[in-house]
Formats: sequence, C-alpha cells, structure tokens
Amino acid sequence: MSDHPSIALREFGWVFLFLILSSQGLQSQNLAPNASFEDHSYCPVNFNQGQLEIVKDWNQASRGTSDYFHACSRLVGVPRNSFGYQEAKDGNAYLGLITFAPSKKNYREYMQARLEQPMSPDQEYCVSFYVSSADRAEFVTDALGAVFSQNKVKNPGQKVIAMSPQLSNPEGNILDNAESWILLSDIYKAQGGERYVTLGNFSPDHETHVKKRNVKEHPDKRKWESAYYYVDQLSIVPVDGRKDCSCSIPIIAAEIRDSLRWKLPPGEKVSFDNVLFGFDNDELDGDSKEMLNEVAGWMRNNDFLRLQVMGHTDIIGAADYNLDLSERRAHRVLEYLTDLGVPNSRLSIEYYGASRPVADNRSSTGRSQNRRVDFTITEERYLDYRSD
Repeated sequence: MSDHPSIALREFGWVFLFLILSSQGLQSQNLAPNASFEDHSYCPVNFNQGQLEIVKDWNQASRGTSDYFHACSRLVGVPRNSFGYQEAKDGNAYLGLITFAPSKKNYREYMQARLEQPMSPDQEYCVSFYVSSADRAEFVTDALGAVFSQNKVKNPGQKVIAMSPQLSNPEGNILDNAESWILLSDIYKAQGGERYVTLGNFSPDHETHVKKRNVKEHPDKRKWESAYYYVDQLSIVPVDGRKDCSCSIPIIAAEIRDSLRWKLPPGEKVSFDNVLFGFDNDELDGDSKEMLNEVAGWMRNNDFLRLQVMGHTDIIGAADYNLDLSERRAHRVLEYLTDLGVPNSRLSIEYYGASRPVADNRSSTGRSQNRRVDFTITEERYLDYRSD
C-alpha cells in the first residue's frame, strides 16, 4: 500500500465499496433459474409438454407430466385455462402439477431445475414460492415441498419420489385457496454442493391429507379428478438469518396448532348463550363481542367452512316488528364478524322473529334467553377424503 494518504484513502474506499456490493449481491442473488418461468422456446398449445423442454432451465423429474401455462396460449393460457382462472403471480407464465390423483395410486408430477450455482456449506437461504389451487380441481392436499440435492433427481416412473423435502408446507394446512396465491417460505441451511431443486409432493397417498371439493360448488363446470396446483415465482436467496426471510411456514404451522381447538363437525349447531341482546335492541354488549371474537378466530382458521347466522326475539311485540328486529340482530353479528376479517361470502343470515324460542316466554328469564343469535355450520367447501 502506498504511503501517500490520499492514495491509501482511495484504496480503502475501493475495498469498502467492494464489500458493500458483495453484501448486496449476497442478499439479492436468486439461485433459481428462470424463476417465474417466462423464458420458453415456443408457445405451449396443449398439456403434457414432453419433459417441459419448452421452459428454459426446467424439466420433469419423473414421467409424471407437469404442465406449462403462458398468456400466449388458449388451452393452457394465463389467466384462463382448462384448469380454471388465475393471474400469474409474476409475469405471464406459471407451471402446474398434480399432487394427488385418486384414480392413480401415488401418481405424482414434479418440476426440477439446476441452480445457477451450487449452494455453499452452512449458508442459510431464504426459499420461497407461490402456489394456488386450480379452481376446477376436484381435490386439494397439504403436501407440497422442495427438495435440494447434489445430483439430478430421476424417477423412471410416475410414482412418488421417496425423498424428504427440506422445505414443506405444514402438515394439515390444506392448500385450498383458488382465488389468490399462497406464499410458502422458510430458511434452509445448506449442507454444501446442492445443485438441483425439485418441487412436488414427496409423500405417499396414505400420508397426504386430502379433501374433496363439495359437489354443490360450480356444478356446471368440468372437474379434474386430481389435486392440481399452479406454481410461480420461485426464489432461493442467500440470507443472514431469519430476519431476512418472511418464513411463512413456521407461522402457518403455529396457526394450525392454535386452530385445532376451534374445529367442530360440519352441520353441528352451535348456540352461544352469551350472544344475547337487551330488550328491543340490537346492540352487542362486551360478553357478546368476546364470544364473537372467538367465533371469528375459529372461522379464520377454518376457511373451508360456512357459517349461518340466525336472529331471534322474545314474544313481546308485533310479529312483523319482531321479524325486523331479529333481522337487525343477525346483520349486527354478521357485520361484526366481517369487521374481524371473516369474508362476507362465507356468512349467511336467517331471521325468525319469535317463532323459534329456546326458553319459556312467560318468564323474564326465558324471554332474555330467546333474545339471541345462534349459529349453524352450513357447508364445507371441501369434504374429508380418505384414499385407500
């Protein structure tokens, strides 16, 4: 190093700038090639596109036929295609794969890519990708993950690849959102030398939680007898700990554990005695709000259920007036639940005036019990399904 102070300072500045740029590069470099699947050799015209060779840097890891969707196509287009409707999370394309098919035991589809460079030993990577259930798929599952390997994964058949994914959607978290994209992300600490990433369901049928779409939904649309998912925007970025990663998977897992106590059998009527009203009013008191907070938490954690809100009155007053009052009470509860994040589309109301008492209207105590709102779980979006 030169003894001249200005030269020394300048050289120190270059070193400092290099360190900053290197640090920024570490944070921003995505090891996933063609991460949003935009680059392709020609426009897809149909399903089962060979070995996904039309998508740059990607291929199928087995004989299962994962698919490529792009806005340039009609049959396998974006956002509209034969599996349903979904905008791309990023750009104009996404991939699609089957995670479960009841007619083909343990049939699976996978997608695989060679990373831009090998993973470094003990380096932490924030791994994330987005998934969305195809709205015409008849089934949904909880099993979807990513495997990192030093060698290319090759399965000569169409069955499950028996590997343990380093990143996986939490068990019991049914991926049933067809309206928008779900982010799956977590930290992976590399062993070193991992050169390939493979996405799909690595669990056999008997270890995969499956639900079947309620046949009453969209009866006019063709159903695909499988669990089918769109995948978009894969990111594999080196980070310096969890603070640099959204890590949605641990959060989802915790919510699943917390939600177990709220689950009730579909169709069971649930009456909350302290969701009661004063005489001739529809205002919610503190006890009612506390109970409705619990109902809202339960609904948010069970988004495949529907809730019917039913309003009632005591016998005092004219029949028409009581019918109107019971409607206002039901609407008051519905509005409170929607304010707490329960989608209005999952709630419905009924109102009966004084026609359905649960206590004797001849006493003040009985009448106070009849001034109420109660609830019924009316419909599941998906039904439990057990594969043999």
